[in-house]
Amino acid sequence: YDTKSNQFFGLARCQGCGKAFPVKGQANNPEDPDKTVVQGTLTPLWPTRFRSVPTEIPSPVREAMEDASAALGSGSVIGGMLAARTAMVRALRQQQKELGLADANLKALFEAGRISRFEFEASDLARRWANYFGHEEIDPSKTFDRSDAEEFYGYIEGLLDTLYVKWTKVEASRKKLKGEEPQTNSQPKA
Repeated sequence: YDTKSNQFFGLARCQGCGKAFPVKGQANNPEDPDKTVVQGTLTPLWPTRFRSVPTEIPSPVREAMEDASAALGSGSVIGGMLAARTAMVRALRQQQKELGLADANLKALFEAGRISRFEFEASDLARRWANYFGHEEIDPSKTFDRSDAEEFYGYIEGLLDTLYVKWTKVEASRKKLKGEEPQTNSQPKA
């Protein structure tokens, strides 16, 4: 038990494979921390994440990127790519709804001014990979290595940074200049 962070550390046994993994969680009672943790706070410390996912990215997009990060952190190339694709699809659908776009695609985001021409043109490889993973049976003769997965993850990460993180920071700066209290997960006005 770490008294500074009020975190409980321990081992949890996987019911599927029987292996034990290190975990942490928020202690339910700081006076008696060895008993229980607050429900929903128990998280694995391994496998490690590939990268952390910014909190400015809203649910459920963030959860899909966290899954992609965990998959890549544990060495699952296809799992990481599929989860990153899911994050992209969720982001496109969220942006379509938020901005009232006719379509949920990168071209619509470009035309709405949400992504730059460079980001739109650079999306070709990621778009083709996402279509391949989303619409076709994965060909076992094609090999994808970690560098492919990291490149794909990096593109999706950059796209989400443009769509959510930068907008949130700009909005917070605007509010600070006006003397208002900034809010998290703010979205630009359509």
